[in-house]
Amino acid sequence: MAILELVLILATLPISLPLAVLLEWRRTRRLNAAVAGTCCKRCGDVLGEAALAAAGADYKAKVAALHRRHPTSLVNLLR
Repeated sequence: MAILELVLILATLPISLPLAVLLEWRRTRRLNAAVAGTCCKRCGDVLGEAALAAAGADYKAKVAALHRRHPTSLVNLLR
């Protein structure tokens, strides 16, 4: 049974790996486009990649805190 699973994984790898790279590239482009067209509510400046990186770091910190509080539970989060 394990050999069949390994064969299936190796057979789908040439399709799934480029697809994953393409989807990540599209997601990054969309996020950068959304950030470039958004103004800061405090100062009015256009947000940039630094704002996107800060938001990602904040999200990672929240998820890490959630995992520290509930280490054995599985939580599905929407980003």
